[in-house]
Amino acid sequence: MDRLNLITKDCFGALLQIRQAEPSALPAPEQVQDRLRRFVSEMMRNARDEGLPQQDVDDIAYALVALADELALSKSDEFREYWLSNLLQFQYFKENRAGEGFFTRLQDIRKDPRRTEALRAYYLCLIFGFQGRYRVRGGELELMQLIEQLQRDLAPSFKFDTETLSPHGERPAGNLRASKRTLPLVAISGGVVVFALLVYGGLRLGLSSSVSSLVEEIEASSTTSSSLSPAAKP
Repeated sequence: MDRLNLITKDCFGALLQIRQAEPSALPAPEQVQDRLRRFVSEMMRNARDEGLPQQDVDDIAYALVALADELALSKSDEFREYWLSNLLQFQYFKENRAGEGFFTRLQDIRKDPRRTEALRAYYLCLIFGFQGRYRVRGGELELMQLIEQLQRDLAPSFKFDTETLSPHGERPAGNLRASKRTLPLVAISGGVVVFALLVYGGLRLGLSSSVSSLVEEIEASSTTSSSLSPAAKP
């Protein structure tokens, strides 16, 4: 497992649990947020221990926090009401504009070819479903174009032929179906059922395991450290 996968897997695992859980299955929003704060803070500590530059540590944390806030705000009225008054982005970065700030930071990251790990983290958040300022009518196409650009940015480091995509996934329409591109994937684990499809705006991307991929699988395990249960290990 590479360095980025190692430091982000528990955060992504917890976020996936929130995404997949039925409203009645989620703990109280304050409990979920407490767990997420622990995961994010632990991720930042581990990233520093692994030798990531502080700028990368902060930017990766920003991306994950932005994703967490957007995801939580899409849940039930109870969740949304609590989260609006307790945004993680404000707790960590003293701002409430991560929907725009995510893409501002991403733009700066893309200017520095040395910051591949931070770029991969932002790419994964977008594949996971983050929309931010593009969460408006008609924004899906522009966001998909950005994701394609990031794929090309990452391609020199992570070659991944489209023929290895899951045969059960739906192919993109038009020129997306005709073109050959690389699709980096990242290994993320969590206490959730293994799934092979990530959905973005109705476009289902079939993902398969690959040693060189950025997303390999999400493992089902009720005992992993990324459980949202209050009894889970901090």
